[in-house]
Amino acid sequence: MKTKLFIALALLSFSLLLAQTSQSYIEQATSFLERGYYPQAEVLMEKAITQSPDNYDNYLLMFQVQMAKGDLQIAYDNLEHYVNNKSGIDHAYYDNLLMLIEDTVIKRAKGIEQYQIGYFPQYLNSEYGDFAPILSSDGNNLYFTSSRKCQALKENIFVSPKLGSSWGPLKPVPTLLTNGNESLNSFSNDGNYIYLFGHYDGSKGIYRAEKVQNAFTQPERLNNVSSDYGDLQPYVFEDEVMFFTSNRPGSLGGYDIWVSENINGWQEPVNLGSTINTINDEQTPFISWDGRTLFFSSNGHSSFGGFDIFRARKNGSAWTDWEEPTNLGPEINTIYNERHYFRVENSNEAFISSDRPEGQGGEDIYKVVILNEEYIDGIRVYGDIVDNYGKPVSADINWTYTLDGENATTVVQSNANGFYNLYLPRVDSVFVEITQSNYQAYSNSIIFEEGINDLNYDIQILLLEEKNYVIENIYFDFDKATLKEESFPSLDMLVTTINTNPGIQVCVVGHTDNIGSAKYNKDLSERRAQSVVNYLIEKGVDQDILNYRGEGQDNPKVPNDTEENRQLNRRVEFVVTRGDKTVEVVVPEVEVISPEEAVAEPTETKAEEDRVVAEDGVVEEEDVEEEENVEDEMIQVEVDESSFLTEEEVQAIHENSNEANAPFFTDSELNIINNKITRIATEYGIESKIQIHMINDNNRIHVTAINFDNDMQNDSFDKAIKSVLDGWFLPEVNMSNYVIEINPLENK
Repeated sequence: MKTKLFIALALLSFSLLLAQTSQSYIEQATSFLERGYYPQAEVLMEKAITQSPDNYDNYLLMFQVQMAKGDLQIAYDNLEHYVNNKSGIDHAYYDNLLMLIEDTVIKRAKGIEQYQIGYFPQYLNSEYGDFAPILSSDGNNLYFTSSRKCQALKENIFVSPKLGSSWGPLKPVPTLLTNGNESLNSFSNDGNYIYLFGHYDGSKGIYRAEKVQNAFTQPERLNNVSSDYGDLQPYVFEDEVMFFTSNRPGSLGGYDIWVSENINGWQEPVNLGSTINTINDEQTPFISWDGRTLFFSSNGHSSFGGFDIFRARKNGSAWTDWEEPTNLGPEINTIYNERHYFRVENSNEAFISSDRPEGQGGEDIYKVVILNEEYIDGIRVYGDIVDNYGKPVSADINWTYTLDGENATTVVQSNANGFYNLYLPRVDSVFVEITQSNYQAYSNSIIFEEGINDLNYDIQILLLEEKNYVIENIYFDFDKATLKEESFPSLDMLVTTINTNPGIQVCVVGHTDNIGSAKYNKDLSERRAQSVVNYLIEKGVDQDILNYRGEGQDNPKVPNDTEENRQLNRRVEFVVTRGDKTVEVVVPEVEVISPEEAVAEPTETKAEEDRVVAEDGVVEEEDVEEEENVEDEMIQVEVDESSFLTEEEVQAIHENSNEANAPFFTDSELNIINNKITRIATEYGIESKIQIHMINDNNRIHVTAINFDNDMQNDSFDKAIKSVLDGWFLPEVNMSNYVIEINPLENK
């Protein structure tokens, strides 16, 4: 009896030890996940699952880790395992997420992206919270809210002027500052009024202010829509309707989205209803320019993490009539919080705010590039972007053109190999711009030849290094220091380069030829350099980073022996120096953690030590493999060579195999395909077993036949299946034929 009791106690102690170890790994993994160290979190979660494979909550956490890493297929497998085994959960909630991942994996397998997270200037974000981006009505200024330090406390409104395809120096808006929180959320149609949330005159709520020249008047509270509760984020569309966020009585949960119409004044606000609002929180409403598409953030609908961005279409005459919202999917939304969607008019750009750990701190602003095939019958433009050393560059490329009498912009981002590809409408010409930190601004005009369908356009952009650069196309009147108008485009590009590269110092240097006295030439060159500096300051360059000097005829570029050479020597240069230093990045190693070590939560001090930020504000990760201290075991195997097939037998098998079950897909892909097709079969009421025959057509899937075990036919179902599989890219598949069999009844 004592022996049995001892064994039972030993087993109990061992189980408790395992439970403690698993919990310790989970706590450590959660900490790493929150700080953006995904490979480390993955290793720890693998250990936790090994220790406690029946703790299904572990698979949900592993799903979050894999989502953060961007490995959607493994994330899908873990979420599906959680949903299939965890009792008492909202299956519809997680099924929506599974379907979103299915669709994204399938699109990626075909090389189709819907969204890219594009380039947003690092110098505009900060270690504090930066959010609520919105453009002025003319598109020339970007406003957003930041909690960074300025002359007022808390959250304040800042503005950045447009420079080329990017944004210039950031400044607080002085007339809108208070020691409370403020956020500018929309403009009137004519741009003369703004709508904002704030604390003015001892009150809080929704306000309106008038723009007079380059300043705003004192904001006035809109009492018809403001209450004693939290009323914020007003977005006004066409001066006719206002959507805003409020937790006033009548809300379904915490914060809901409300609407008020402007009919001889703002009317009593109405809750948008249960199609949009949930028992949790909805916020940051934005109505797109079509007037029928609502974007908002929610942590009540099916989201990958906290707040996700959703889209809903208007389906009636009232502003409370909406279709079921759709999550924008894992290309935009993460396991963290995404809010403040703002679509740029006449462009494929949008802005969002997110607190994902890859940012600089708190919430950061990200640009979203919306990819579509709207101009699939237009002109395809493609090429590579490299720097002056031949290295590929990933950057946003802005294409501006006139379409139907209006200016429009299409943005595309080159990939890590520098390659880009896009479709443009059939216009006569486009203006190309690239503005990116650490590079000189680039621009060019392209005139399309009549009837052109494809254009290979490679781009070289120049690294901004510490050296002298000649400013091309700078013109002065003879013997004068007055800039000619033809010089302005080149100087504007210099303004953009300087303002999009914080941390540099610039000295403008004037040079002349050797005609005239040395003293006169030196004076003339200095006055011309000063004219350039004055122009730069007038265009918004901080005068504290500028200097100038004239060198006259002292440093000719070429001998002054011909008129052509003397022209080359009559030049203006800018000299770049940097004041910033490179910061070494330290990434914590992944190691096997003992139960005693794993129980202790990392201190904030250690977390701050681990998170060393690089020069560009992004923590660099290294793939770290876990070292297992397992001794190799020598295994002897007797091989019966008589069981091997002869070469002739192998060849015969290949010749007689018309549809070999070759691994066209990975196991994860097959799982997703099975589930996706089962969903489609359910939609069409199909319960028969299905055989799908495919061929490898130049490394792309092509469905050749779809057979049912009961010989039924369904053309609509066949078309839906082909839309899923046709065009699937097969990077490393040699077999030419493949068949998969799906049983919808077994898969349900």
